[in-house]
Amino acid sequence: MRIVYDKKNLVIKRAFIIIFYFFLVIVAKVVRYTVMKESLVDASIGHEMLEDIINSEHLKFSISSEESMATTNASTFFKIINIFNFNTYIQFEIYITIIWNLILLVILLGIKKELSLGQGLLVILTILVSNIFNFNLAKEPIQMLYFIVIYYIIISSNISIKKKFILSLLVILFSAVTYRLYYLLIIFFTICVYFLCNIFIINKKKVKFQDILLLIAFIGLAYYILLNIAKIILPEQYSELLRVRLRVGEATSNMTTIIPGSSTNLVLFIIDYLLMIIRMLIPIELCSLGVKYFAFVIYQILITYFLIRALKSIRTNEKYKNYALFIFIGFILASATFEPDFGSWVRHEAVTAPIIFIIADIKKQKEKGQVQNEKNIENT
Repeated sequence: MRIVYDKKNLVIKRAFIIIFYFFLVIVAKVVRYTVMKESLVDASIGHEMLEDIINSEHLKFSISSEESMATTNASTFFKIINIFNFNTYIQFEIYITIIWNLILLVILLGIKKELSLGQGLLVILTILVSNIFNFNLAKEPIQMLYFIVIYYIIISSNISIKKKFILSLLVILFSAVTYRLYYLLIIFFTICVYFLCNIFIINKKKVKFQDILLLIAFIGLAYYILLNIAKIILPEQYSELLRVRLRVGEATSNMTTIIPGSSTNLVLFIIDYLLMIIRMLIPIELCSLGVKYFAFVIYQILITYFLIRALKSIRTNEKYKNYALFIFIGFILASATFEPDFGSWVRHEAVTAPIIFIIADIKKQKEKGQVQNEKNIENT
């Protein structure tokens, strides 16, 4: 990957990422089918989906609260686009890899021509992580499509800034009723973050680290209130929210609770939840599991760095960037309520890559004409 020194910063050119794109895909697939084969390929849910795609004549899109909804709708989608009548797992993976990498390439053609070292590494690692974890016969490729739609809504110069946030939330609502019902939590947390940031952060002359900690504390309070309400009016959903956070999975990189008594004390449960957010954003505990996790730690640290940087500059950010920021934080907070292990977290987080590109200023700056066009739309 060519790195250029421009007297001030190390720069990675977009053109060279594009040139080496195919090589990065090959490296990712080699890792997937060697080091990660047992956990990612052999144990993939894609094998079950393949059986449904080939044998089931009753696959159809559905709106349901059942956990299997995402798998059923994903299988239905892949059955519809299976115009070549593929019938093996490998065939589907190659097919999906080609389609989704082409989509990602289109997005990358719209980013800045020159990226900082951190931005360039983030793009490179996104390509690698996406091809290791997500671009295969699984639920994640469909999950990513929702965030691609949100990405184009947010960057569009033909939609007023006032409508972008609402439309983005409507996409998340649609994804909740057609894919993952717990995405309703993203809407809840996104709205909370929107109001909390406007009350406690945006009006400050300088955002300090303690302001971010205060924001996290208020988020914990909001979740505590939500759980107490659910405990009274939605006891089954309340029990499920506690179960998914406290469950212990079989993965090596389990996200087990670290606060004793959090299963019986709601205050301790919330403290453990807040610590989980920090653990997800700074997953240094993965380093003890071996060298193969280092790339994922670096990937997450980069995302966290750009997240904090965007929060600190929230007062001067363009509104569309702050909308992306609120949605991504909402996604993190919702994910912290249920993710069973770090592998699942990295896999699910990677589908939000287009939103992360906006937060990290990887999306190229708008032309003056586009900005003026947005202002004209907003005033109509």
